[in-house]
Amino acid sequence: MSDILSNFSCLDELTQVIYQGIYKFVVLSNVSNEEWSIHVGLAGREGRWWRGCWKEDDIHHFFVCFTLNIVQTQTQYSFFQTGVKTVR
Repeated sequence: MSDILSNFSCLDELTQVIYQGIYKFVVLSNVSNEEWSIHVGLAGREGRWWRGCWKEDDIHHFFVCFTLNIVQTQTQYSFFQTGVKTVR
């Protein structure tokens, strides 16, 4: 298991039921050596399943973008607090 995916080991074999209004969802999580995958099922007569999976590169890309977005937002907030105007 890669270094990044090993951090998701606590999500391996996770099963969670989520109630959202009148809907009930079931979330199944699995972490393997190659990817982290999630299955989400909507319970009931209109039930259906969705699946998403993320490989190490996907997770790394997400966190890089997320971090850059936080830095940009924090920088803009700091400029706002000090009265410096930013130009786009």
